[in-house]
Amino acid sequence: IRSMIDSSGETHIVSISSLAEDKTDPNSRSMGGVGKTTAAAMLASRPDIRRCFHDGIAWLHLGNRPPGNITYEYYVSCLLDICRQLPFLRDGTLVPQFQELIHVPGEKTMERRRRDYQLMNVAFMFMSKLLRKFNIMIVLDDVVWKKDINWFRFHPPSRKKSNSAAGQHRPVFSVLLITTQIRTLLTAANTVELDLLDDSEAISLLVTEAGLPVDHVMSSSIEAQSVVRDCANHPLAVQSAGRWLGLKYATAGVVGSVEETQREVSAAIQTISKSNGGNMMFELLSLSFSPSINGKPTNVIKLCFAAFITVFCSEQHSTPNPRYMFPMIPFDVVHILFDKILELEAITLFENDDKDKLLNHREAAKVLIPEALSALHVLRTTDADMDSNIDKDSDRVKYMHVQHDIQQEYGDYLSSPKSDLGKYARDAERRWNRAFVAAYVETRGDSHWDDEDPDPCRRYALEMIVTHMLRADMMGTASNILKDESFVRGRLMSMGHGKGTKRHIRDCEAVAKCLKE
Repeated sequence: IRSMIDSSGETHIVSISSLAEDKTDPNSRSMGGVGKTTAAAMLASRPDIRRCFHDGIAWLHLGNRPPGNITYEYYVSCLLDICRQLPFLRDGTLVPQFQELIHVPGEKTMERRRRDYQLMNVAFMFMSKLLRKFNIMIVLDDVVWKKDINWFRFHPPSRKKSNSAAGQHRPVFSVLLITTQIRTLLTAANTVELDLLDDSEAISLLVTEAGLPVDHVMSSSIEAQSVVRDCANHPLAVQSAGRWLGLKYATAGVVGSVEETQREVSAAIQTISKSNGGNMMFELLSLSFSPSINGKPTNVIKLCFAAFITVFCSEQHSTPNPRYMFPMIPFDVVHILFDKILELEAITLFENDDKDKLLNHREAAKVLIPEALSALHVLRTTDADMDSNIDKDSDRVKYMHVQHDIQQEYGDYLSSPKSDLGKYARDAERRWNRAFVAAYVETRGDSHWDDEDPDPCRRYALEMIVTHMLRADMMGTASNILKDESFVRGRLMSMGHGKGTKRHIRDCEAVAKCLKE
């Protein structure tokens, strides 16, 4: 943990990083999955910290933004998200109305960047003036580029005093709390080093993630100690082993489950040692994603997870959101994809089964796969989108998203030719996007796009279906739907006129670019 005080003496910047993955390389990124984001969340939730920053704490995730310079559109979405999280701005009276960046077709990149930079400076100055009298902390999670930090240092803060509720005077100051894998992002002024989990903490995490009480008999077992030792006390590895252990415990009982898991974890570590460069997390995920059906390991969970990552989580094609680390996908949309993937690959996934058994396997798998991925803490099911205005007492819609970037990296690996999915992953980008588009049209139809109250599944399609068509090389279908009046009207109604128009222009330009290429 490094802290730096700027020249004003009042703006504090604190950076949380971890040990380098390669200690011999000074430019190596820090280790992932050790709890940087968790440490920041624990700090931000402490009562004494909240009393200090009594005007509010805002959280932004910057790791999913496109590479290169930050854009005005993305910067404004970050600023508005900060405003939504600060209590004194929630009533909307002080929320700034930022200028619109007019999209000019064919504009040169340098000219667009110049206009971006000018408008970003105007927005920055406005936010600096707005926040200068308030004690706030802004958490920037997973910062990759050092230049991003300056766009959120909104003052030196005012040296005036703010009035507390009790009539006392407190100094006004702000803090940026940063998590990053770039260890050299800040020059160390003050450094505090924290150790990884010790044995007792790792065992406690293992038992808790397995769904057992901390004082359970398993916490004192030799097998549990062996599991955490083989996981090198790495928090995410221990958590993954615990989740995997929980699934086995449900069917095998505590003793057999721990012993079996310990043997398989040890086998994974041995595989890594023999391969000279294996990835412990990948090996753990590979084993936990390979349950046995009729006594043989199956690839069905791996296949569906790889399809989820490829279709919905591509950094190049997904829309970055500073509120979320990964895209939030409506559960019905995920169900449509999984059902189609199982249909396409059912014969090879479930070998030597007759047609009726095959159908039963598919129906069971549609339900069990999301549950298994959620139980393994890989995909998380959220009751409702935080940006929605759904009443707390009403029926909530489920969304799914990835839990950690290491798990997304594993999904990317599974869809590559070198993975153990082999033939299933051939031409994955085109095949799986085509499968999703076909499945959506089959289940939801390709007309009546302009319903007055579209559900989350329809809203997702109105925003993203053209992108999936282009990734599936369905140029003609994409061109036709962009000319469909019902689709255009529905998109504007669902996304809003400004955002919907920008999205439609980008899609039209993308189609033109693909046809030109």
